[in-house]
Amino acid sequence: MRIFLVNRFYQPDISPTSALATQLCESLAASGHAVRVITSRRSYDGSERNLPAQEILSQVQVYRTKVYTRGSGLVIRALQFLHFSFSSALHLARVAKRGDVVIAMTDPPFLMVTLSLIAKWKGLRLVCWLQDLFPEILAQEHLLPRGVYRPLLVLRNAALRRAWARVAIGQGMAKRLRAIIPDQPIAVIPNWADSAVISRLMPPASALREAWALQDKFVVMYSGNLGRVHEEQTMLAAAQALAYDSGVVFLVVGGGVKNTRLRTEVARLELGNVRFQPYQPVARLSESLACGDVHWVSLTPQFEDLVVPSKLYGVLAAGRPVLNVGSPQGAVAQVLKEQACGVTVIPGDVQGFIAHIVHWRAHPLEVLTMGARARALFEAEYDRPLMVARWLSLLSPLESDASRPRVSARGQ
Repeated sequence: MRIFLVNRFYQPDISPTSALATQLCESLAASGHAVRVITSRRSYDGSERNLPAQEILSQVQVYRTKVYTRGSGLVIRALQFLHFSFSSALHLARVAKRGDVVIAMTDPPFLMVTLSLIAKWKGLRLVCWLQDLFPEILAQEHLLPRGVYRPLLVLRNAALRRAWARVAIGQGMAKRLRAIIPDQPIAVIPNWADSAVISRLMPPASALREAWALQDKFVVMYSGNLGRVHEEQTMLAAAQALAYDSGVVFLVVGGGVKNTRLRTEVARLELGNVRFQPYQPVARLSESLACGDVHWVSLTPQFEDLVVPSKLYGVLAAGRPVLNVGSPQGAVAQVLKEQACGVTVIPGDVQGFIAHIVHWRAHPLEVLTMGARARALFEAEYDRPLMVARWLSLLSPLESDASRPRVSARGQ
């Protein structure tokens, strides 16, 4: 098959969707398919990268569009989203042929709307890979002007109905979609981490832990994007309460809107027990994740089932217990409870957050045991080869020109 994947980011960018897109495309290419990527020259931090407009990376042909709008703010960002959506659709219209497969991710949010029109016009098979649900997220953030939400929802739903297949990354998200478009099948393929990239290292094995002066510390780590849908105030309050204890350090690695806000608050409060590091290259991901004795992840409950914190899979791969700040009924909370590899506290439960840290610090063997269960869960459920196999199964009917996707019982 000829398969196109469209997403705003691709390697060498280090954003979460870039990593997923890159790993899926390389695996599809290794399986014998002709894979092409349409992406942008922008990086996750918003800068324009000096990268070639076209190149071949690991058997994948990559085409990069330019995004001319510059600056910051919601309006500028919306213009950048629109620019990429239309420029990628125009390129797809020029190069795609009837019967080609197009995998549309959700960065930018309404990419599938423009691509669905091109797919219908040119006879392409569109697969919507839903990393998050828009416009629902924007509505929860109160970022949509009155009267805009409903038209956007109609456009998004129409694109989903025109698609050949729809892939949700969690059962909760799939349940929401089935309520919206009950006449269409929804496949469920979780995101993943890669055991070839992330191994389980004990803290002393991480050179970064020494480089970042974390020896003899109990490190509570956050790794990845800290964005609008995440919750950081519980951790901040806990750090304030534990500021007297020089043996506990909160390490935040990555970026995001709330990462920037958190830096400002930490500086204002003069908290020496909260430290920041930038995103780390893939080659050092195992070392970076190993810096944490435990990891915290978070999702504001109002965004439950609209997005799934994909950083969970990297933490499981690193073999670390998870301190989850979110809904006790949420997807992450259920996984941690069933597999006994982490705990959940509701946002604002600062004392509960602190109590788990104090307990784990005093019981290192329990931390190791929970970490081992986390790694075992990852290897059994969320490793890259397992998820790629499910993608190949989803796409396999297209090789014989089937008109509808075959969705396994597990994916229903």
